[in-house]
Amino acid sequence: MSGQNATSPPFTEWNEQKWLTIGGVFAVAFLFRYFLVTRMPRPLSTDLFWNDSTGWNLAQGHGFTASLSGYVPAIFRTPGYPAFLALIYKIFGHSIHAALVGNAVLDSLTAVLIVLMGWRLLGPMFGCVAGFLYAIYPYPAIFCANLHQDMLLTLVVVLTLYFTLRAQNQPTHFGWWLLIGFMIGVIAMVKPFMAPYGVVPALVTLTCPELPTAKKFKAVAIMVFVSTLVISPWVARNYHFFHSFPPLALGGSADGMRVLLDEIKGGEDAGLRAAPDEVQTREQALTIVLEGQALVDSERADKALYVPQLRRLWPSWLGVAIGHIPRLWITRRAVGYNPLVSLIATMLGYAVLFFGILGMYIVRHRWRSWIAVYASVAFVTLLYAPIPIESRYTLPARPAMILFVTAAVMFFYQRVRGFTSDNGKSYL
Repeated sequence: MSGQNATSPPFTEWNEQKWLTIGGVFAVAFLFRYFLVTRMPRPLSTDLFWNDSTGWNLAQGHGFTASLSGYVPAIFRTPGYPAFLALIYKIFGHSIHAALVGNAVLDSLTAVLIVLMGWRLLGPMFGCVAGFLYAIYPYPAIFCANLHQDMLLTLVVVLTLYFTLRAQNQPTHFGWWLLIGFMIGVIAMVKPFMAPYGVVPALVTLTCPELPTAKKFKAVAIMVFVSTLVISPWVARNYHFFHSFPPLALGGSADGMRVLLDEIKGGEDAGLRAAPDEVQTREQALTIVLEGQALVDSERADKALYVPQLRRLWPSWLGVAIGHIPRLWITRRAVGYNPLVSLIATMLGYAVLFFGILGMYIVRHRWRSWIAVYASVAFVTLLYAPIPIESRYTLPARPAMILFVTAAVMFFYQRVRGFTSDNGKSYL
């Protein structure tokens, strides 16, 4: 089902209107994020020191390690974001400010992708409104001032979603599935926990009525094969160093289990108290954050201790996970700034959740063309619900949620102002 109205220019037509919209959205998004990066940068702590040190070591040709002296093979995280930092540092020198500005550029590109997706789904005006709403959305913008992989992860997830929408409209063009498979591999290299995002494009393919069953499975097989090729060099590298096949990254997984157990036994506040303290000096951080074989052995021992406990407590764990579903979208302490900022973020979280769900209802009759957007929000929410709560985990799904928020905003605008499309029909 096409979202274009009869008088809208074709999506593929790169006319002046589209270029102006894209340029305007990018400019607004970047200026807002640059202001936050300049005025509200987050000081480095704990694993952010690890990102910085690993990126700087890569830039200097010292290999993928956070070690201040010598080479200890890193497996705390995958190389996606440190490689981005290495590129920034190679060009601008060891500048944290330049890296944060790079985050701002990444998230501004995400705003552009929202324009393109909105334009494809419901026409030019919808894409324009959605892009500008994301451009001024403070929650993702404020994380640009944090030396974390969130902005890169959000961009690659949204780019994968965009390719999925393109593949949905051209289901027999298997080149799209090559691109999607490549992007799933990139997602895994940025954050392995998000690698199962491939279920979103797979769902779109398997529910496509125009595609024969054999071709559906062929598309999924192409996606899986290409994504496996992308991550295979990293797997081979880890086997070379550790003579085993550990998870793609090991950072914090055992700590997360410990915090989760405390929350199951004592509630969310107990889980917050059990969270590891952030270390404020580089030397302390890189001493506390184990690496190499020491990290592999430590995580293996901790999981042997915590996993059986979680299995025994699975009914309580399930209850905690269900409770996390709405809370993932409501900011409480996750922003980490002063109480006023946290209060505003919390109120905004409620607003986005409410209007997002309302938008899901409003476009329900277009569910087939929107299925990838629905699935993206649902996947990220359900993926993170069973682990210790931190609302920034929903950052990769918030662009998709903004599309639903835009549907609700335009619905009310039409009702209040009597607005219709050029052919006299409602966009929604």
